[in-house]
Order: sequence, then structure tokens, then C-alpha cells
Amino acid sequence: MAKNVALSNEVIEFLERHKKIGESYSGVIRRLTGEKEKSSWRDAIGLWKDDGEFDKIFSDIIKERLSSKRRVIKW
Repeated sequence: MAKNVALSNEVIEFLERHKKIGESYSGVIRRLTGEKEKSSWRDAIGLWKDDGEFDKIFSDIIKERLSSKRRVIKW
């Protein structure tokens, strides 16, 4: 929900100095006050180092799934 807020020229100039390219004024205020914006799974892309850890974890998951007892579901 958007609201209109009256700001002094001094505050507007401050926000303009700290505003990043493409960032909204709301975004500047959130960033400067430490409020975290809602994150997306896309934010995690590229964070996992390619050190073989993913392959080991994925392999362990597959082994666990294959070794677990399978339930037969009757229709």
C-alpha cells in the first residue's frame, strides 16, 4: 500500500545522495534502516561454491532414497 509522506528538502537530498541506480525511495529507506526486503530463491543462485560439496550431498540424498523402504500405495 502506498502512502504520501511529506519530507523536508534536506531529507529528500539525503535520500537522493544515497539512492542507487534503479532503487526506489522506499528501497533506500529499507536499506539504510536495515530492514530486509522479501527475498526470492533467485537470490541464492550462484552462492553455493563449486567445491564438490553439492555432488556429495546430492549423492547422499539419492543413496538414502534408494535404501529407504518403499511404500506401496493401493488404489
